[in-house]
Amino acid sequence: MTKRGKKQEQKQKQKRKKQKLWVALLIFAFLTPLGLWAPRFFGAGGAWGEWSWRELEKTIGYAPAGLKRINGLWRAPAAGYGAGYMGYLASALAGILIVAAISYTIGKLISKHKDQHGGKTKK
Repeated sequence: MTKRGKKQEQKQKQKRKKQKLWVALLIFAFLTPLGLWAPRFFGAGGAWGEWSWRELEKTIGYAPAGLKRINGLWRAPAAGYGAGYMGYLASALAGILIVAAISYTIGKLISKHKDQHGGKTKK
């Protein structure tokens, strides 16, 4: 196989890996409403992992002091996810897109830096 053919084959493999990654991320995004549905099904209260310190204290008998201390420090931009399951899904998709955009930008900056320094990074 020629050098050019190997490069093309490698690019195709990378493209397939990226496609598989995006498919997996979309599957996970569409599964996020399970975080709302499962607790209701099992009688566990609110959305999984989104309990207030009061709910946690009620459920397991105590709440960590640090959790009580930082209560109210952060207010979610879309508290309650507004539109139920669709809001939950939209939030998941927005999170995926934001993280992907930041990762892509950082990757490009690192690649550009390596290209400018002959493939070597500064220490």
